[in-house]
Amino acid sequence: MNPLLKFALELGPIIIWVVLGRLIKGVETDFGNGQAIALVALLVMTTISVTWLWLAERKVPWLPLVSALVLIPMGVLSLVTGNPNFVMIKPTIMWLGLAGVFAGFLLAGRNLFKLLIGERMPTELPDQVWNSMAWGYITIFLVGAVANESLRFFINRMEIPAEEMLVPYGQYKLFIVIGVMVLSLVALLPMGRHLAAMEAEDGDEEVS
Repeated sequence: MNPLLKFALELGPIIIWVVLGRLIKGVETDFGNGQAIALVALLVMTTISVTWLWLAERKVPWLPLVSALVLIPMGVLSLVTGNPNFVMIKPTIMWLGLAGVFAGFLLAGRNLFKLLIGERMPTELPDQVWNSMAWGYITIFLVGAVANESLRFFINRMEIPAEEMLVPYGQYKLFIVIGVMVLSLVALLPMGRHLAAMEAEDGDEEVS
């Protein structure tokens, strides 16, 4: 799949949610207020995105899949109860859960990151590189969870009604998500350095 299309499918639902929530803020319909309509759109677009990824590659990247599996029930709870905190706490639950699972595997002598993507690597990587990337992702997940909880606390302290909380939350959350995605690429640097070193060694052997 085209990397840009894949990126759009993974980030598109939240962008649509943020934009739609802003456009229909304060709107009241027979189907709910603007916040509820935007949230339904987020759930639908997330389902479409995951389905499209599966149809295109017959598999879904693990992170979007986990995100969808946590988002959909939390989104439904927010719609049923009218409490936006269910959706707002979703990233915290997901990132803390992922950090705990990754750390648990490492403490048990296994590397979940290697199990997830190891077979797609062009060459075998040493355990040191895999462990470095796994701990990097654990750190990123923890940073993301702290950032999201700080944002959720800030939104709840704002003097705005519950039916409007998701509008500012979505706008700020988008920056957190982009930040986590950028840091995720940084966490892959150990792999890049190792592969570059191997290519350099192969080049030297060919010259000699």
